[in-house]
Amino acid sequence: MKPYICIAPDVEYFTDYDRFREEQICCAVAEDGTSLFSRIENRCFMHSPRRDLSEHVIELLCRQIHREICALHYGGQAVE
Repeated sequence: MKPYICIAPDVEYFTDYDRFREEQICCAVAEDGTSLFSRIENRCFMHSPRRDLSEHVIELLCRQIHREICALHYGGQAVE
């Protein structure tokens, strides 16, 4: 697998999950719920009205988002 998925100019996501999780996705809990969003572009991948998602559920959601990125669900192409 190539090391990056390029979705837009200057937006490259890691195909390595650990690097993606550490550097490119963020979980935020606010009054209106929990969101998982990109640290590198203006994109919210998921929003839940629940504020009490467990770490396990958040990890599963992050893995699903990463799989979707690598499967080009959000567009783009694999690049070196």
